[in-house]
Amino acid sequence: MFTAFIRKQLTLVWRSPAELQLLLGMPIIMMMIIHFAFGGFTGGGPAQVQVALVEQEDEQLAVQTFLEKHNVAVPILPITYLKQELLANEQLIKVTTIDAKLLEEAKKSNDYSAIIVIGEGFTAQYLASLFSKAEAPTLAIYLNDKREFTPLIVQSIMNRYQQQFTLHSTLMQQGIITENMAIPQASFTSTMETVHQRTPLTLSAYYSFGISVMFILYWVGIMAGQALFERERHIFNRIILANIQPALYLLTIALSTIVLAIAQMFILFVIVHIAFDVVFEGLLGYAVTTLCIAIAVGGMAAFYSALNYRNNSYEASSIFNTTFIAVLALLGGSFFDVSATVPQLAKLGHFTPNGAALQSYLLLQQGVEFVHIIPYLVTLLMLAILFFSAAVRIFPKKGGLTWRALKN
Repeated sequence: MFTAFIRKQLTLVWRSPAELQLLLGMPIIMMMIIHFAFGGFTGGGPAQVQVALVEQEDEQLAVQTFLEKHNVAVPILPITYLKQELLANEQLIKVTTIDAKLLEEAKKSNDYSAIIVIGEGFTAQYLASLFSKAEAPTLAIYLNDKREFTPLIVQSIMNRYQQQFTLHSTLMQQGIITENMAIPQASFTSTMETVHQRTPLTLSAYYSFGISVMFILYWVGIMAGQALFERERHIFNRIILANIQPALYLLTIALSTIVLAIAQMFILFVIVHIAFDVVFEGLLGYAVTTLCIAIAVGGMAAFYSALNYRNNSYEASSIFNTTFIAVLALLGGSFFDVSATVPQLAKLGHFTPNGAALQSYLLLQQGVEFVHIIPYLVTLLMLAILFFSAAVRIFPKKGGLTWRALKN
């Protein structure tokens, strides 16, 4: 009989396609929006910032002519330096050199985030501004206003290039660099590693888990509303006549929610793995975390079902789905990394069901050992026990038809 009650709950959900679309369709749509909004930055792979470079002069010839004419020995190659600045960010930017004849066509197309045009005489003007205090050269840069984010990266690089020009010019004017002084060309290598020796997170992974743990909370309001619907249709009265205790009835709601929540997370994880290349190494940790957050959501569903019964209203579950989930998502870090802006608020978010689960998932993504996620798993299980105990305590014992009266 206990299994039959769980099957009944699952059947009622299956007959509600709108709710299934919300819990599966909406998170997928949000993940896709975030993924395409950030382009290549979400995956950590090749960049999606396309930059076109148009050269209208021969730099080597221009430098040689200038050096012979002014008898200086400073090996400054402004165009080469600009290319180095762009190529130094090859993980973010792809530079394509195009012919000057294709400039107008490139400007009309939407293929490039920015087009940098190096006009004829740029090199000579650049060097003259350093050695002869002549007017500074001008670069023509066309930013694609149809792309709201990626042109800012190009603009940042160009600002740094401008700062380097200003530095060289100032040093020349102060006599720190003279005409016959050779500027040493520094050559060095560097390595990057995280403080805790963990694998860096990608935005794809962060928002895949952040959105998933947010939408799993919607089962709370849905299952609580479904429970009150049973009372209105007198299904609950027949359950009482079948000698089912309140705690057992609430347990069927919790277990049904657990099954549905696990199924939802499994489907979402398969999709993000295929679509966004999110890797799941060490499946045990992900499985245990998913089970724990599903148990916590099940306990919350039982609690809000009891509230709905006690108030004979859908108000509690409706407020949770329309307001509380947004608050929990904010505290738990589903929208952005709260710890980077308000560390104290982030610590509070770790005690929310979605926040604890998100931290566990993110640590697993960084390759930590299972022992490091145990505190978050304990938090989830404690929340489940707390909510379920409160549900049993506040569940109404008297009403239009009392539990004991119906049994007799």
